[in-house]
Amino acid sequence: MDEIKEPMLISFLIIFAIAFVFIVIPILSKSSKTNKEMFGQNEIGDTVSVKAKIISKRIYTPRGSIERINFIVFEKESGDRIELAIKDEEQYKMMFEGDFGTLTHIGKRYISFKR
Repeated sequence: MDEIKEPMLISFLIIFAIAFVFIVIPILSKSSKTNKEMFGQNEIGDTVSVKAKIISKRIYTPRGSIERINFIVFEKESGDRIELAIKDEEQYKMMFEGDFGTLTHIGKRYISFKR
C-alpha cells in the first residue's frame, strides 16, 4: 500500500506545482501590473498643482475580486478633465461632487486635493 501512496503523492505535488506556475503566478502578476497602471505608480515628471472641481466619483471592483478602486473625475480650470484613482478610502469618502480646491498630481498619479 505504501508503494502506491508515494508515487501518487509525488504526482500530486508535480501537478500542484505546474498549476501554481501557470495559473496563480500570472494572476498575481496581472493584478500588480493593473494596480501600477490605475494608480499611476510608474509616472515620472513634474508635480502639477491646479485649481479643479470634482465632477464625479465612481467605484470599480475588478471581476472576481473583493478589492475596490475609487476614482474621481476632476475638471481643471482650463476645462480639461482627468480621472484619477484614489487609494485612501477615508479621503475618498470626504470628497464630494462640486467641491473646488487645488489638485496635485503627477501624470495619472493622484497626490492630493485641498479645498
